[in-house]
Amino acid sequence: MLARTGEELLKICEEESISLSEYAIRIEMRDRELSREEVYKKMAKNLKVMKDGATEGREKQVNSLSGLIGGDGYRVQKYLEKGNTLINLAVEKIQPDVKEESLEKVDTMLGTYSTKFDSSVSGRSHNVALAAKSTSDVILMPGESFSYNEHTGTRTISNGYKNAPVIVQGVVQEGIGGGVCQVSSTLYNAVLYAGLEIESIKNHSIPSSYVPKGRDATVSDGAIDFIFKNNLKYPVYIKNSVYGNTLTCTIYGSNEDKQKIEILTNTDSVSEAPIKKVDDPTLPKGEEKQLEAGRKGYTVSTYRIYKDNNGNVLKKEKVYVSYYPKKQGVVAVGTMEAPIVEEETTPVENIPSEDVVPPNNVEVNPEQETEAIFEESPISNN
Repeated sequence: MLARTGEELLKICEEESISLSEYAIRIEMRDRELSREEVYKKMAKNLKVMKDGATEGREKQVNSLSGLIGGDGYRVQKYLEKGNTLINLAVEKIQPDVKEESLEKVDTMLGTYSTKFDSSVSGRSHNVALAAKSTSDVILMPGESFSYNEHTGTRTISNGYKNAPVIVQGVVQEGIGGGVCQVSSTLYNAVLYAGLEIESIKNHSIPSSYVPKGRDATVSDGAIDFIFKNNLKYPVYIKNSVYGNTLTCTIYGSNEDKQKIEILTNTDSVSEAPIKKVDDPTLPKGEEKQLEAGRKGYTVSTYRIYKDNNGNVLKKEKVYVSYYPKKQGVVAVGTMEAPIVEEETTPVENIPSEDVVPPNNVEVNPEQETEAIFEESPISNN
């Protein structure tokens, strides 16, 4: 069970008789699908990195990439090596961007949404997990905006993304990063329920299978981004998790910012798919064969409905209008004429219609008349 507040965390640990560290280990095992030994190895590796970083910071002049900060550890070390103490050392106080009292207000879930994916498609599953991780554990202060593309980085092989099915100009084909749009779409729905402001959104050219029409968010390197803003009073915290074939995106924040929100989509129009017919001389005349499947077009409006605790509508906000273009289908129509087959006739011999007359000089017993009729008469050699 995921604790949403400190009180819930303590209650879970008390009920299960486990420590806070044990709870953290179990959550890491579940969310990352790791064994306990693998979690311990990650912890040891992280500890080594921190120790090495602290040592290097004291032994070398290490600055930030911009060169604006850094080197304090080295200067302090040199200061101490001269026998000085830190009692009279001048210390510059830097106010943190995120203050503890602000984070204390992050005590409730504002919005969450889950989608399913086919975990047997390895490339796509890998991309979903990678994109979910890169956009998770983010604190967004009031007034700050979140860019999906900035957090995932360019979807390239060097950044860890793999080949999987993607949509390019309305056609599904193989491409690097297939699956990242499921994360952006799932996060989009969590953001809708949390009441955050949508700054940039665009739907796919084809309706998605994992979310309803009007509730998908496509992204593309350097072209299309999903951007939203924390327009609330207190900070929000983004947490994503992948468990089995389920992706869940959750927005945490202050109970003071929590709103009762429903999402409504309305299909404004539906356009039938046009069909183009082409002649095919290899098909029998009148027979049809589908060459390319057509697709209906849709226009869908997405609304966010704000309600009070009694269910009364306070506000109806039109968030976005999604347009899914129709696609022409192609059908082959046979033009090959069927061959003309002439009926064969069998010649019939002329059979005399006269009654069979027994030969002369042969007496016929009336009772044996039928049998006698079929006896052969002697042939004369004359």
